[in-house]
Amino acid sequence: MRNSLLFFLFVFLSSTFVPTIQGQTTTLDFESGNIDGWTPVNIGEGIDITQEDKHGGKYALKMVNGTGTDAWSVQVAAPAVKLTSRNTYKVSFWVRAVGGGGKGRISTRSKNQLGGQYWPDFTVSNEWQQIEYKDLTAGGNSVELVFDMGYVAGKTYYIDDIVIEETSTIKSENEHVRMNLTVNGTSRSMLVYEPLDLPENRPLLVAFTGMNMDANGMLDGGKFWMVADTAKFVVVYPEPPASSWDQTGDSDLNFFSAIIDDMYARYKIDKKRVYITGFSWGGNFCYRIANNMADKVAAMAPIMGHSWGPNPNIAQSSHPMPIHQITGRYDDVFKPEYVPAILDKWIEWNNCATPPVVTNPYPVGSTTSTVEKKFWVNEATGVEMIQLTTPNGHSVPYDPKQIMANLEIWNFCKRYSLDGKIGDGTSNAGIKKPEAIALSEEYYNLTGQRMPNPETTQQKGPFIVKVNMSDGTSQSKKIVR
Repeated sequence: MRNSLLFFLFVFLSSTFVPTIQGQTTTLDFESGNIDGWTPVNIGEGIDITQEDKHGGKYALKMVNGTGTDAWSVQVAAPAVKLTSRNTYKVSFWVRAVGGGGKGRISTRSKNQLGGQYWPDFTVSNEWQQIEYKDLTAGGNSVELVFDMGYVAGKTYYIDDIVIEETSTIKSENEHVRMNLTVNGTSRSMLVYEPLDLPENRPLLVAFTGMNMDANGMLDGGKFWMVADTAKFVVVYPEPPASSWDQTGDSDLNFFSAIIDDMYARYKIDKKRVYITGFSWGGNFCYRIANNMADKVAAMAPIMGHSWGPNPNIAQSSHPMPIHQITGRYDDVFKPEYVPAILDKWIEWNNCATPPVVTNPYPVGSTTSTVEKKFWVNEATGVEMIQLTTPNGHSVPYDPKQIMANLEIWNFCKRYSLDGKIGDGTSNAGIKKPEAIALSEEYYNLTGQRMPNPETTQQKGPFIVKVNMSDGTSQSKKIVR
């Protein structure tokens, strides 16, 4: 069955990426009767293993929130689970809230650092219910799931039977490479993605991580290599020096400048088409670069981050700055109500017309999206500003039914150089549009009933495999074995 499915996917995708069905499954239960391997991050009123209630077996995890109402008021990290880098996994678990009315979320961390991949909040009833997410993408070789159950004060939760199932792998013909630079006497590190057959004079995108994240975390969330592979631009994910970016000194500004020079020396990138993006604190750092080194940046696209803290809310770039800002409607870190004051400064600085043109839902004609787009433009200079407000918390949007940040950011930035607006693709002649890639697979019997992955259950066919693509479409194929 594996060979026939691989052949079908290869023929029908005709893409650089070759998805293959895997099947490795890891189960986290509590049948040892102790909490060994689990790390309470914020203990609330208590985190322990209990026999009071359970979904399966004899034991379950019990989490009790105190008076806090932030997601992280009571928080625990699971033991590290070994993954295969760049593969995709499904996460599921069972949970109940005593008396109902509960609310939680899960996220990931690696190397004991918070701030990895986040999923939408979930509500919890008094009855045991299964929560499932299908889009965990591994950037490194292990990951810890983090359960954030602190939204509702005084609430008690039971969690059990956590399963991480490998569903697919998406491999490109060229992997990310770890590189090092010496900047002001200090060794600095970065992950670099160079597409195959990269021509000279192509753009560079530098993607800055959030606080307490590493470059692999930004690789996971941003997934810019999926676009860069066919659009032919270089992507760099710099490592922060101490889990953060220097918002007051010059150390990271000098690192950014050195990255540009190094990428030019290696790949002959177009220095007039350098773009920056960043998640959370990395988005904050984008605004710092815009105010201090705009002569090196043609456009920027912060994600769930903006000027804040030691980085003052000012707009003083050396040239009008095209800005694509992504905001999370439910972001509880860089909250959406903070964003208008930031953008207003830049709308004035760029001399963009107001009020904005509002599109809701965006994209136009979508029957699934709840994204709102605000658009400002200076007709004289061609400089545009966009704010996309998405149904996300503090996470990078990647949902074909809403928006995919990697595509939105590239399609915005690619139209600008340091010389100004360069149109809607004239600079990209001969570069094909990024192809849709396979995100997940679903299986059905011939009566239309959904079924588990036959590769793991060894169920005999015939059956139907449905492949969900990154452009929102799907394709189906009858498989016989």
